[in-house]
This record gives sequence, structure tokens and C-alpha cells, in this order.
Amino acid sequence: MKQIRFDRFGLPSRVAYCVEVENPGPPSPWEVLVEVEACALNPADLARLSGRYGELPLLPATLGLEAIGRVMACGASVDHLCEGTA
Repeated sequence: MKQIRFDRFGLPSRVAYCVEVENPGPPSPWEVLVEVEACALNPADLARLSGRYGELPLLPATLGLEAIGRVMACGASVDHLCEGTA
């Protein structure tokens, strides 16, 4: 799995980078694990990267407020989605 990550605030081209991360394992009861097929970086993401949007995240932080993908696993309490849902 990959994440877009940043560990300081500034220009996106200077502070954002892509990293390979381990599979997070099975989801907790109310979580859903989604294999992301595409992720948009919108103006809110860019403002967050520069430290100008809402409450600043703890660093390092990840980006991506919008994504499309397929459900890979559901927690035990999730009853409105199922594995394979797009």
C-alpha cells in the first residue's frame, strides 16, 4: 500500500512524498479496509500541506480526503457494506 505523506508544512512539490506502507491488517469492528484505485488532491489538501487549512494535523500526516476504491474487508459491526463493494 502507498500513502502520500508529509512531515513538515510548505509547498506541495517540496514537502509531499509517496511511501510504501504495510497492510494495516483486519479492520476493527466499525472500520472498512478499502483498496484505493484513485485519490484526488483537492484545494483543501493543498492548503493543509501548506499549514493553512483548519486544525493542523500531527506530523507526519497523510493526504487524501477523496478516494475511489473497492472494499477489501469489513469490521464485524459494519452491516451496510460488504467485501467487493465498489
